[in-house]
Amino acid sequence: MQDKRNFFSIRSKLIFIFFAVILTIVTNSISMYISISDIEKAHSKVTDSIYNLNDLLTQKKNIDKIVELFAETKDRDYIDKLYGQIQDFEEDLINISKIKFTLNTQMYLENVKNLYSDSYKKNVDELIYSIRVGDRKRVVQNYKEVIKVSSYAEIYIEKSIKNRIVESQKINKEISEKSQFILRNNIFTMAIMIIFLGFIIFVNGVPLINKISSLVYAAEKVSDGDFEIELLSEKGNDEIKLLNIAFNKLIKNTSRLIEQIKTNANLEIELHKKDAEGHKVEALLNEAELLGLQSQINPHFLFNTLNIIAKTAIIEDAEKTCELIETVSDMFRYNLRKLGEKSTLREEINNIQNYFTIQKNRFGKRFHYSIEIKEELMSFEIPFLTLQPIVENAFIHGIEPLEIGGEISINVKNEDLKTLITIKDNGIGMSEKRINELMNSFEGDNLGHTTGIGFSNVKRRLEIFYGDRLTLNISSVVGYGTEFNIIIKD
Repeated sequence: MQDKRNFFSIRSKLIFIFFAVILTIVTNSISMYISISDIEKAHSKVTDSIYNLNDLLTQKKNIDKIVELFAETKDRDYIDKLYGQIQDFEEDLINISKIKFTLNTQMYLENVKNLYSDSYKKNVDELIYSIRVGDRKRVVQNYKEVIKVSSYAEIYIEKSIKNRIVESQKINKEISEKSQFILRNNIFTMAIMIIFLGFIIFVNGVPLINKISSLVYAAEKVSDGDFEIELLSEKGNDEIKLLNIAFNKLIKNTSRLIEQIKTNANLEIELHKKDAEGHKVEALLNEAELLGLQSQINPHFLFNTLNIIAKTAIIEDAEKTCELIETVSDMFRYNLRKLGEKSTLREEINNIQNYFTIQKNRFGKRFHYSIEIKEELMSFEIPFLTLQPIVENAFIHGIEPLEIGGEISINVKNEDLKTLITIKDNGIGMSEKRINELMNSFEGDNLGHTTGIGFSNVKRRLEIFYGDRLTLNISSVVGYGTEFNIIIKD
């Protein structure tokens, strides 16, 4: 018996190698991802800080422009705008100061903050007051003071930008060095993986290939009928050992099995002969059943139809009555002439057209119908009287109970190597229980009023005619109608 403690399957070896490689790749990828993310964050911070400083400088220039316009126009509308711009500038300056800069840059930004909080706002207030009282001399003096303080702030901001650019160059250099380190580390890791895989293949793959080659060589000998070969080694701790043991047993039992196979082959030949005869008998029985099922006719509808024609003749001219008589004659001539034969969709559709003509004359606007079929499908072969019993069932149990708006549609199409025949009505529908009864019944279901043929009869004839190529299904919603689908594989 195989010692499970020493058994190390090929599958286990492959899984071990797979997870070892995956773990190495995942670990290296995560490490590289974290490093790259750090690099991107550092670069983003530097870039954003430079953009923010430039925005701060732009804001400062906008404030100077407003001061200039106010001094020229004396328009008081600029006052609120000026104070709003100064407040926004100070808030942005505070936010930028929170960024970690070098000591010099932080000192420059602190100087800008002090200038605006102390001198600049004070000078602006004095300028506004001078303009209000109309002291032109003080206006000029105060305006110069405002511009002077603003120029100092601009110098400090520009120095901050220059310092930050120098810092960014250093940071970019560090980023470049870190990227090179990541690349070297990745190459080193891949090299280690390749060496590891090469070692695993050499240690496990070469002996495995040798064992498989020996097994293949022995199998080729046996397939040529040479059973006088040296038994394979039964050493090892993997599936190859089990294969060798099984192969050795196979060689030992082959001679006995050959005789048994010959005996079984002779028995199979006899069984095939009997099976072929059985299929012939079954085909004859199916043909007999097909002819028998197709010979059912109920004349009850004939009398009802003639009664309708007689009443029509009384109230209408003879021309319409003549058309009805010809329609009925064609329909019954078709029913009687085709007994025991297969039909085509063209013949079935023409017969349905006759049936619809009669019902249209009977129910008038209460009933509508539509037929959609391409010309190339008209020659498709189908058992005689397949469609009419289904249409009659739809009419009797779905359409007749409706007072208005009854409609039956027939659609025939070919798609996905299948011919699909759909008969649909918008009648009263049927329950799931009734659908199951129709699909599973063999006798006693509702009969058509012209053919005497029920759905179970049609179902059985279709199954005999098409065999496994046939699929039948019914879908219905109570109060909304029923749909019959006949699906035939090409």
